[in-house]
Amino acid sequence: MENNNLEFLKKNLKFLGFGTSLNAALEAKVSERQESFKIGVSAEFNARQKDGSLGKDKVNYELNFSRSSKPYHYFLDSVKVTLNDQIQNTFSYGKGNDVTAKEAYNLLRGASIHKKSHSKQANG
Repeated sequence: MENNNLEFLKKNLKFLGFGTSLNAALEAKVSERQESFKIGVSAEFNARQKDGSLGKDKVNYELNFSRSSKPYHYFLDSVKVTLNDQIQNTFSYGKGNDVTAKEAYNLLRGASIHKKSHSKQANG
């Protein structure tokens, strides 16, 4: 079961835009069997600055994992995102409204993102 969970987490990170570069760190942290753990990663994005020039935005991501009630079964709980060491927000995961790494960056920049929402309608 632990191996299936690890593969699920790897696929989830790839889908969320973190690629495969965190796989080794993820494997190491899962093997420690702690209640929770964090993995940090940084990225840079080309961006137009306030003065109109082209520059780079630096984004730090802190991925927070927690262990579920199943033995050694982990899930991505939240991601704390910091833009240029100034603007910060924490995004919760696992509730069907997961944002990708790029979407989180765009939200912190003040840009909009397009997400489809599916709601359950009661039969009445």
